[in-house]
Amino acid sequence: MRNGRPASRGFTLIEGLIAMVIFMIGVIGVIASLLNARGATSMARRAILANAVATDLTEQLDTWPYDEARLGPPPEEPCLADPADTSGALESRGADYDSFLACAHDEDDLTGDEKVWSGLPRHAELAGVRFESDSNVDDFKRFWVVREENRDGTAASPPNTGVRKRIWIHVTYGEGGARRKVTRFVTKFRVGGL
Repeated sequence: MRNGRPASRGFTLIEGLIAMVIFMIGVIGVIASLLNARGATSMARRAILANAVATDLTEQLDTWPYDEARLGPPPEEPCLADPADTSGALESRGADYDSFLACAHDEDDLTGDEKVWSGLPRHAELAGVRFESDSNVDDFKRFWVVREENRDGTAASPPNTGVRKRIWIHVTYGEGGARRKVTRFVTKFRVGGL
């Protein structure tokens, strides 16, 4: 006993409240880091799927003959001047995006005119891959731009007379309300053209 009072062997109410607040701050930090990791995992998963879609299209283009109509050159700008889309037109939603869509090969060219397509179907539901519909900006969409060249690097004219076709493959997808893009580059040589 001290000063006539019994010795206290526990915590006061204030000490208990302070301990609970400190504990809750730690719990909130752990929950925030788990949510952040979940978002990062989702972003990485979509990027991996976009790469898989681009790889699939790359492999399919490789099986097409050199004079395949789906490997025709773009008819107009901006695809002629910027086939790699360095300006980011495919990542925007505006006039630049619409202009690029007008000149690039896209989903409709995969199976148009009864063409054989053995890659991922247009509306595949493989591991969450959905190809773009009018209502869903988060879906995947495939584009490719072809530039045919002569030996000296100038544009070949008429079509299918050059020695190589340079092909830029773009896969766009949505992530967190923004458009993202994966780009691949392939060169297809005409047999006997070099």
